[in-house]
Formats: sequence, C-alpha cells, structure tokens
Amino acid sequence: MEGRRDHTTEVSATLQERFARLPRDEWALRLDAANVWWAKVQHVHDLIDDEQAHAAGGFVDVALADGSTALMVASPIDFSGRSRFGDRPTPELGQDTETVLLELGWDWERIDELKQDGAIR
Repeated sequence: MEGRRDHTTEVSATLQERFARLPRDEWALRLDAANVWWAKVQHVHDLIDDEQAHAAGGFVDVALADGSTALMVASPIDFSGRSRFGDRPTPELGQDTETVLLELGWDWERIDELKQDGAIR
C-alpha cells in the first residue's frame, strides 16, 4: 500500500493505459469472470436510467402546477416518515416574483418595466 501511495501518479497512468486497450464491455466480462467488484463510471445524465438508483429510492415524482408530475432527485433528508414534498404543486416560473419585489419595496411601474424588458415574468 505504501508503494501505491508513493507512486500513485505512475500507478494511475499504467491503469489508464491498460484499461484503454479494450472496450468497457470486454473489461466487464473479464472482471466478472475474475469475481472482481467493479462499476462503470457514469455521466450525470446516465443516472436517470440507473436501476440501482431507482431501486434505492433516489427519485420521486413531484406534482407540478399543471397537474402533471416530474421525476426529481429525492432529498436525502428524512423527517421521521413525513413526506419529503408537500401536497402543494411546485410553483410556476416567476409565480412569486411580483410579490417578492413588492415586499422588497419595488413599485409597480418598475416591476412592469422589468416585465416589458423580459427580465422577469
């Protein structure tokens, strides 16, 4: 282990060079045959199709304002069996912008200018 630690750059370069010689599917067969634990490195966009992530409860359907649902990442926070999401649908884009700006002291004329300019909805 000390040798690996002391020569991590060389070890990593050697492993990368060796693994680059064959496609991942071939390595999968070889590693499985040798009873070696392994997992493919996934791109974040591949995660939505990962069976294990779904089986582990990594995603939940969340109600949207239009009555449909969207698959979203489940929060890792657990509040003793309470739903991670409320019964309310998610807000529409810009739904509370006017209210927030008014609470911050903006006047209607300025808010209307921002809407006309396309800066807010």
